[in-house]
Amino acid sequence: MSTQQDSNAGDVVDHLRTYLKEHPDVFTAFELGVQIALRINVPQLKQFHIHNLNDYLNFYERLLHWIPTETFDGKNVYYHLCLFYFILDLSPIKSLQTPILPISKQPWTWLSNWIIKFAKAMGSNLDKPESLTKASLQTFYKSPIYRMEDYPKRDWKSFNEFFAREINPALRPIDVPSDPTVIVSPADSVFDGAWPIEKNSVVFLKYIPWHIQQLLDDSKYKNEFGGGVFTHSFLAPHDYHRQHAPVPGIVREARVIPGLCYLEVEAVTDESGNTSLSMRRGLPAPLLGRGAPKGTGGAAYTGSDISAPDTPGYQFLQARGLIVIDNPTIGLVAVLPIGMAQVSSVKLTVTCEQKVKKGDEISYFQCGGSDCVMVFQQKANVQFTATLGQHYNFGNQVAQAFPNQPPHDDLVHAPEHSEHPNSPLDH
Repeated sequence: MSTQQDSNAGDVVDHLRTYLKEHPDVFTAFELGVQIALRINVPQLKQFHIHNLNDYLNFYERLLHWIPTETFDGKNVYYHLCLFYFILDLSPIKSLQTPILPISKQPWTWLSNWIIKFAKAMGSNLDKPESLTKASLQTFYKSPIYRMEDYPKRDWKSFNEFFAREINPALRPIDVPSDPTVIVSPADSVFDGAWPIEKNSVVFLKYIPWHIQQLLDDSKYKNEFGGGVFTHSFLAPHDYHRQHAPVPGIVREARVIPGLCYLEVEAVTDESGNTSLSMRRGLPAPLLGRGAPKGTGGAAYTGSDISAPDTPGYQFLQARGLIVIDNPTIGLVAVLPIGMAQVSSVKLTVTCEQKVKKGDEISYFQCGGSDCVMVFQQKANVQFTATLGQHYNFGNQVAQAFPNQPPHDDLVHAPEHSEHPNSPLDH
């Protein structure tokens, strides 16, 4: 990276400070947001020495040049990412950002663009050798949740290289590799459900209609998924962060779609009265007919381990990758790795017209927690074997296609349901 680019990256927090000075209304919104956050009495604010707006901006500065370390409970990286977004998600400041709505399109607001620039600058710094030291690396080995024994030791040159570390392939066998109708999880992730795509290519999330065409951007296949199925899973910061083909076939499209950098974070209180920060990434529970994922009983899932965001559909506007795999048995399958929470980039490891086997690597993330979406055509007649809220490793079966059987019953979207306080990353 050039010196000029490094200089620009280092100035990103100064740009925010200058903007706040020049725009009193935005300064007031930030100051009010910090005051509200302090009144909520979240312990992470004290832990990171945030007592006023200037402290909060200083936290941004530290985060930009942070050498990530982990605590034994595996919460340090998680809380750093949560804290960045927590105050940004409070209403005085959230209103200054591009809303998560189907009508939202570029150009983004100034603040939304600044958040994107910050994520990219932080990602650039995490590419540098000084972002990983022997001492900082050792903290991840000492945190059991990272299961570092599953990863062959390498001479990682930066934190981003470490974050995208390769796992021992013997630990990830691929279910029924010779059967193209058996669909496996593309990532180590929590299965969040599947939603029907209407004939007009619309998915209803909490009654909000999102067009699959918007998710797939200007893909030449954007009109091929009407009547099919949309799925969603999410990864934790401690998960393995490479993605793999859920089915075999030919890669017909492989590219990165630029977009927003967004994460919804809230303060939650447990049964003991302790308050902490929590990411909210689960979507409204699906209400599916025949072929519903396990745990639904054909009705809305209301388990306490999924917390639906107030603004479902962020995947349709988020920076993301797009890999379309053409399988001669079940048709087109779109896999979209979604960049979340300071994931500065999605790196693709396949190219157009490349042949992939089920389980072959297709992409990887850098730094943070991330999501993964799959989209299936109607003719695949996909039925789900996965249980909502359960973690699956890549290669584990989550569904099966029945392309030679009559289509499954019509699916209907989920009604709005109560929110649940637990973090979906606490698995």
